[in-house]
Amino acid sequence: MFNYLYWPFDWGSEVAAQLIRLQSHVQITIGIAELEKMEAEIFKLQNRGVHVELIVFLAQSERGLRNMNTLKRMAISGSNIALVSIPESNQFIECFAILDKKQLISNVDYGSVNNIGELIYNKVKEFQVILSKSETLDYAVNNININFQVNKTEVQPGDLIELYWEVENADFILLDPAVGAVSTTGNITIPVFEDTLFRIKASNKTGVLIKSIFIKIVDDAFIDLRISVYDPASTDFVPLESANPPHHSYAVLKGDRIKVEWSTKANGILKEARLGFINIFGEHVFQIFENENYIFTLETTLGVYNRKLDLFAVVDQSSQLNSNPIEPIKKTNSPFLNNKEGSTENKLFKWFKRK
Repeated sequence: MFNYLYWPFDWGSEVAAQLIRLQSHVQITIGIAELEKMEAEIFKLQNRGVHVELIVFLAQSERGLRNMNTLKRMAISGSNIALVSIPESNQFIECFAILDKKQLISNVDYGSVNNIGELIYNKVKEFQVILSKSETLDYAVNNININFQVNKTEVQPGDLIELYWEVENADFILLDPAVGAVSTTGNITIPVFEDTLFRIKASNKTGVLIKSIFIKIVDDAFIDLRISVYDPASTDFVPLESANPPHHSYAVLKGDRIKVEWSTKANGILKEARLGFINIFGEHVFQIFENENYIFTLETTLGVYNRKLDLFAVVDQSSQLNSNPIEPIKKTNSPFLNNKEGSTENKLFKWFKRK
């Protein structure tokens, strides 16, 4: 769920309080005075392995030793920091914080917001634009230098990413999670299934330097699917849970009445391979007799996002014990139908039989 909070007074203190619940990633545009109010919390986030991106607005008069040392410590600890020069220290700055790309806190009132999800993703893009025009704050520690890059930072579940690194003057280099010790130069291609913070930590006898990259899963942020089956006993539709989360894969009985409901969290054009162009929220009710799949595609100003739904129709054996022989299930690529022991139909029926 997306959330937007307008907080015009003591904005830095409010963001600091919200950072306690942060899980993996934060992007902040901020003035140096407001940054002082959340300095302690940001260092705690870094210790927890949270990815911190800061765009700091400051005047020339604010580039003193204390402020620059604070920013240096944050950068050395793994934060990505960029600087934007402003003429005067008392200039008004639009400060906003994007927490886990789901919550937006701003000192500016954006008025009536019809789609918070789209507002947040527009602010993410705005952050990237400001970042591209900013002065990157980059420090070497005892001559250690790290160049750490990725080919894309927003992916769908299971997409491959390629990480590349080049490190100078380090005795030991560690890439987390799950990779371990690496050489001074290299690359790796790996799939990503959930929000992941990759950190490369380089050290020598006199110091340690950390760089981090955050990969965000965006597929489930835009298209929500809800699947339910009609229950004659309650004369209502009963929600189903996926048999293979986080993917939308469901086993149902042949002849069941199915309801597929959808909604989106961003405005755009929504279509489905079978149904054609459809409203961004709606439902489709039908009776199922064979395996079916649906592919939803949402085209927005932010990009194109897909979501796939697989429905596997199995035979209700209890209704055929005293009638005709059970029709064998056809071969399929379904992950549910690869059992080597016992009857596939028996196992599926036991898993998904509704009392």
